Amino acid sequence: MQDARTRHQVVTAGLRPGTITIAGVEVDGAVAVGDETFALGPRGTQRVQSFEALVLKSLVAARPSQGDMVSVLGLGFKIDEVWGHNESDESWHLRGSRIPGKDE
Repeated sequence: MQDARTRHQVVTAGLRPGTITIAGVEVDGAVAVGDETFALGPRGTQRVQSFEALVLKSLVAARPSQGDMVSVLGLGFKIDEVWGHNESDESWHLRGSRIPGKDE
């Protein structure tokens, strides 16, 4: 099973290579940034952009947490979800979002 997870990580990073800055450290992984969409927020409709990343645990010094800020393609995102808490997981799977215009 572990070999399959390792192969998945390698293939995914090859299909969507990118870098993400976590805690001031730029690391390589698989990164995808979505298009801006509209979502209902506390102040009505607002533009939102999301990202998803897969990063090897061995490249990250500390476990990323929900609410942490990261940089993808020079844009600031807040981590909304973190997966990969099992010891057998070799990578962190991150999802997050940003409100365009706040960091531009």
